[in-house]
Amino acid sequence: MANDEFGSAIAKMLSRMNLPTSVEILEGGTEGIRLLDKILEFDKVIIIDAIRTGRPPGEIIILDGKQILSKSPEKQGINIHDINLILALRLGYELF
Repeated sequence: MANDEFGSAIAKMLSRMNLPTSVEILEGGTEGIRLLDKILEFDKVIIIDAIRTGRPPGEIIILDGKQILSKSPEKQGINIHDINLILALRLGYELF
């Protein structure tokens, strides 16, 4: 399984579970900034994705919102044509 497939695979697995009706599973793929409208509808959001951390592959880490927003887009090589989820969340935080 490639890194890009990880979040999608977890979303499919969670969708087959008997979760409370208040839980919505959203498979965002590479939606980036287009996810902001959906994310803003909720009080709490859990994002599951594969990221580079320098840790062993498969290690699970938990980041809170402030930790995610503190990630540097410049170090990730982000440009106007490549707005990823971290930059989208930062823009949403600043705008709303």
